[in-house]
Amino acid sequence: MAKIFYFVTGEGLGHATRSIPIINYLKKHHNIIPFSSNRSFKILKTHFSNAKKVIDFELIYIKDKINLKKTILYNLKKLYSIFKIFKKLKYYIKKEKPDLIISDFSIWPKLIKTFLGINFITIDNNHFGVKAKIKKLNFYEWFKLNIYTKFFVSNNELNVILSFCDIKHNKKTILINPIVRDKLIELKKKLKNRQIIKKNHILVYQTSNTYPNLIKKLKLLDHNFIVYGMDKNDRRNIKRLNIFEDKKIKFKSFNETEFFNDLATSKAIITNGGFSLISEAIFLNKAIMSVPVKNQYEQLLNSYYLNKNNLGFFSKSINKKQFNLFLNKIEFYEKKLKANNTYEVQTSLILINKIITDIIKKNKK
Repeated sequence: MAKIFYFVTGEGLGHATRSIPIINYLKKHHNIIPFSSNRSFKILKTHFSNAKKVIDFELIYIKDKINLKKTILYNLKKLYSIFKIFKKLKYYIKKEKPDLIISDFSIWPKLIKTFLGINFITIDNNHFGVKAKIKKLNFYEWFKLNIYTKFFVSNNELNVILSFCDIKHNKKTILINPIVRDKLIELKKKLKNRQIIKKNHILVYQTSNTYPNLIKKLKLLDHNFIVYGMDKNDRRNIKRLNIFEDKKIKFKSFNETEFFNDLATSKAIITNGGFSLISEAIFLNKAIMSVPVKNQYEQLLNSYYLNKNNLGFFSKSINKKQFNLFLNKIEFYEKKLKANNTYEVQTSLILINKIITDIIKKNKK
């Protein structure tokens, strides 16, 4: 049984939640040790008792945008802590001798390769943004993503990219369908068999610090919303602006079971351009209004391809006009989603395991 170190970035929750079914499947064939940080670590730790905590770089948002200067200054403060963790990792790697290292957009495998000479592969959606060069969306942000990915995350061995659409790619890139959690597969079956019934609410999910403006806009729209993704700081911001929960808007802290039920029974989804929820909504045939974080190229790209393939609605902001346009197209999107949604998650998991097994066998020769 091969030993694999699986590093997952701590930025956002999507990387952790989609890593769970991948790790669960790989555990049937290999010894997997997960590594992560922040909220991602907490989620992984509840599923895998052997999960290890590290730290990662974080993105700083100011007024809906990634602030490059503050992001750099904030992460510079972490360098000493990163150095200390690297020393521990170096000892742990020499002791455990992993057969393979996998990265889901984590900085650690690149550092390990640079200083210890151990190769790794990537399994993520983020490399899609580098391969799909739609520079007209925001050339500066594409350039930043490309530089960051190349110097801190990427490798020259193999990139396995999770994607809900096809793009041109080279021999060192493999595209596979997105991975969703087992509970979503069960919920999809229940929806199909009408064991659960669709309700009239729209699920709203955002993770960047943009809530005061978002909630103001939602209150102007004539519909019922369930809002996820808010932390304590966001709640304080909303109170300062005298924006409170009412009959139309209900705030919920993240609870996996409750979130999935609200997602499965929702009329539609409003989210940013985050890959994981978009993939989950596509899997459940839910119409999506995607409002990407400004200046975040990856989110802009996901929204662009969502719209290009008629799988969802790309909007730069939430307002009454855009929202009503989206509402009028919900049935159209549902038909398109049902016609295009034919892939099986199990097929993707089997392919990932085959790729990993082949690499390990090749390395041992």
